[in-house]
Amino acid sequence: MAQDYESPFKPIVSGSDYLSGSEFGQVAGALLSRRDKQDKKQAQKALLASAIMETFGQLQRNQKQGVVDSINETNEKYSDVFSTNKAEFESYSDERNEVEEYNKNKKIYLNNKTTEFINGTDEVVAARVKWEDVDNQPIELRDTMYAAWNKHREELQNKMEALSKDPRVTSVSFEQFNKLAKEEYKAAIDLVKNNPTKRSLVAAAWNRIFKTKKDDGGELVTTNTELLDLQEALGTAKTNRTTFRDTIENQVVEKQLYEPLVFKPKPQNRDEINFQVIPSLQNLVKGNDKYKNVDSLFYVELIDDIVEKNPSANAQQIGEKAYSSLLKGDVDPTSYLNKQGLKIANRESLILAFDNEENKDNFINNNPFKLFQLVDAYKAQGDDGMSAYLLNKYKNIIETKKDFNPNEQEKLSNVQRIRGKLDRKIHKSILKDTDALGVLSANVAYAENYFKSENLNWKDTYTEVELKEAATTFILSNMVTNPTEIRMTQADLLAFRKDCLSHMRGTDEKR
Repeated sequence: MAQDYESPFKPIVSGSDYLSGSEFGQVAGALLSRRDKQDKKQAQKALLASAIMETFGQLQRNQKQGVVDSINETNEKYSDVFSTNKAEFESYSDERNEVEEYNKNKKIYLNNKTTEFINGTDEVVAARVKWEDVDNQPIELRDTMYAAWNKHREELQNKMEALSKDPRVTSVSFEQFNKLAKEEYKAAIDLVKNNPTKRSLVAAAWNRIFKTKKDDGGELVTTNTELLDLQEALGTAKTNRTTFRDTIENQVVEKQLYEPLVFKPKPQNRDEINFQVIPSLQNLVKGNDKYKNVDSLFYVELIDDIVEKNPSANAQQIGEKAYSSLLKGDVDPTSYLNKQGLKIANRESLILAFDNEENKDNFINNNPFKLFQLVDAYKAQGDDGMSAYLLNKYKNIIETKKDFNPNEQEKLSNVQRIRGKLDRKIHKSILKDTDALGVLSANVAYAENYFKSENLNWKDTYTEVELKEAATTFILSNMVTNPTEIRMTQADLLAFRKDCLSHMRGTDEKR
């Protein structure tokens, strides 16, 4: 029991106003002292009455003492309950203040408290930084601090939402918090004081004889409606307080939706940085064949990555880091193949190979698709005369493929399929250039039709969709190393072979 809590309950002591046989005893003594025969008879009656009344008096005293004891026990029991409740309510004064502050402006509260927490963590103290300086830290420490921020902020939000529903916090006074316990106490006292079986010996006897019945277990239970009402009132009060305590001790608070804060580096003037850095980088690596035909978008992406990792770096520092990455080979320009490099590689390699071939007919080798590629390459360079010459000289080869003429819808379908397979970041420049996509789309068509011409029974093994998918994969896989290759073979379609798939499924089933 709390030491500073004065119990409102006072113990009850039994009184002395009970039935007594002492007066009858005194009368009997007086009568016996007389010699009259009639007086002796009266004395015997008085003695009998004295014995009977003394017995009833003792029973009544015992009954009333039992009531007093029950009241004192009830007082003691609920005195402890009230003291515990008071101590518990008072211990949550800080939480009540915090919830009041939280409800004024939840975002400001969460941000301020989270900042205080992060600045006190071992990692931040060891690193000798504060949250206010997070954007000036290396990316590893920044990411760690960002993650810790969001984690603690979410946990704090859930904690405050739970406290906002806790009766120890939401109750405006101890009296309100203790209300159900007090109601249970009053019901318990009423049952003790007003129990009809405890009021008199006659009432007790009457209840035992006439207001009881046997329950299913054969035990006697009361049928006294007044007693039953008192018992029901106490039962209801107990249930209410038990339910109230359960809401405290077994709190189940639904977690609130938490939206993590997205931290972005402080904005820098990227245009100004690019203007200062990119020309210098291009000049420094202009003699390196590795970076030939790499346009400015390659350098823009390189600088973006450096700025993201070093948000406080100035233009000079960014330029130094970028140049160091190029020298060390940390970035591979072939993975960021630019649109101009793709188109030049496709055209120049074809034209150069054709020009170096002594026997031009051997180069074309009756392959109309190689001829179509070569004609496209000369057209792209603006040499329409050479394109017309080739079409005229090898018109007999072209005649064999009169049916090959991919329409606009097929070209668009190829472009869409290509877009779906290219990496949005690595191939950003290609994806933005319709001319480069057109080169790839044409090569997909060439590869598909080359395969059909070399495998006339292709429909027995593949569907049209499978063939287009395989041709797209084939062209993109050769995009960097051999951009003019369109001779797709059976080996390039193994993943789509029906007999191969059924064989693999059969093997799996046996396993």
